[in-house]
Amino acid sequence: MERVYWRRRALQAESQKKSSDNQDQEHRHNQNQNIIQSLQSQNQILHQSLVFQSFLLTVLVQFISYLQSSYNGMSSSRAPSESKMSSFTREHTSAPSSSSTLIIYMPLPTPGSVEAPHFDDMNIMDFLKAWEMLCQNHDVAEQFIVQRLPLYCNDLIGEHIKALSEYEARA
Repeated sequence: MERVYWRRRALQAESQKKSSDNQDQEHRHNQNQNIIQSLQSQNQILHQSLVFQSFLLTVLVQFISYLQSSYNGMSSSRAPSESKMSSFTREHTSAPSSSSTLIIYMPLPTPGSVEAPHFDDMNIMDFLKAWEMLCQNHDVAEQFIVQRLPLYCNDLIGEHIKALSEYEARA
């Protein structure tokens, strides 16, 4: 009778161990499923972010093209001696005469300063309007409009802009 008792106890212990092992396996399986769902969600968010950044870069490239075409039209009306002078001081003549007026243009604000626009994935249209106005107000030479744009964006976007073939062609 004692043998039967111990045999039952052994079977019960074995059954409890199998049950515990099954619960552990089920718990690990659930944890793995939760991790997979979390990773899939993060992957989807990253994909959406990349799509959005790609869209923003496309808008920036189109805006750069627009600015260049605008400045091309303006540059043809400038005085011939203007291209020989620095980008900050240019001789301006309104009519053919022996006297001329010297106009001094202020340099662009330093990137990261309070008065400088900065693009960091938010409000691209506001940034582009501010950039266009800033370049016009400071009479930035056409070649510097594209070249300096990445300096006024966050590092990741600036690197993406520099990697674009349009940037290489225009900078």
